[in-house]
Amino acid sequence: MSILKIHARQIFDSHGNPTVEVDFGASTGIYEALELRDNDKTCYLGKGVCRAVHHINKIIASALVGKKVTVVEQEKIDKLMLDMDGTENKSKFGANAILGVSLAVCKAGAAEKGVPLYRHNADLAGNKEINLPVPAFNVINGVVSIEDPFDQDDWAAWSKFTGSVDIQVVGDDLTVTNPKRIAKAVDDKACNCLLLKVNQIGSVTESIHCSGETEDTFIADMVVGLWTGQIKTGAPCRSQRLANYNQLLRIEEELGSKAKYKTLFFLSKDWKPSERAPFRQQTRGT
Repeated sequence: MSILKIHARQIFDSHGNPTVEVDFGASTGIYEALELRDNDKTCYLGKGVCRAVHHINKIIASALVGKKVTVVEQEKIDKLMLDMDGTENKSKFGANAILGVSLAVCKAGAAEKGVPLYRHNADLAGNKEINLPVPAFNVINGVVSIEDPFDQDDWAAWSKFTGSVDIQVVGDDLTVTNPKRIAKAVDDKACNCLLLKVNQIGSVTESIHCSGETEDTFIADMVVGLWTGQIKTGAPCRSQRLANYNQLLRIEEELGSKAKYKTLFFLSKDWKPSERAPFRQQTRGT
């Protein structure tokens, strides 16, 4: 299924700030990536995303439409956009522009294959099995899990702390869903869990290897497909958060008897404090 049309528009997130939405047409047959804002103080206090929308509609769309690439080739399309941008932090087009197209491609790929979005995400990650996540909430930071206990560049403190405690140590600002920083965190044993936020890195492909949300439920399908075990999308008190929890209920119903939850290492009765925790992921709404 080749790409016929890509169209982006400016909409609003749960904080009332402008964000990017992308429609996708196809034929049948400091370390975070830069979110590009307009910086026009006379319009939405400078938070408008018309520049990112322009980059999608006038540059990215023109490059992808008619290319000999299909919507199931997620990695190839993401790489094409990254090569066109050519910057380390996606500052040319904006991570919000690249991510908007990347998410739209992923949804179109699932539709082309005729499979649920969570199954397509699992295929992209090479996962034959899937599981459902349990919600992760910060109530008292440090009871069984602690998030970002140190500065994002204090690697020695992170490693020393993680090696001395028997709880889940979550890297958020430390890892920022950046493959290079994640690899260093693994090598240094700096944490044993990370927050996966697709908006921090800017493409589905890079996300596989706290900001405002919309009612798009992509993140719910992603956590199931990537087998992350946990989802952090906030208390179920706002429509954009409930949208993800409701999507998980739909997925659970669809899976029927195949629906299962993976026991978290720090909640397992068989886990011994002397055992080092495996590296885990939480996934958070973007």
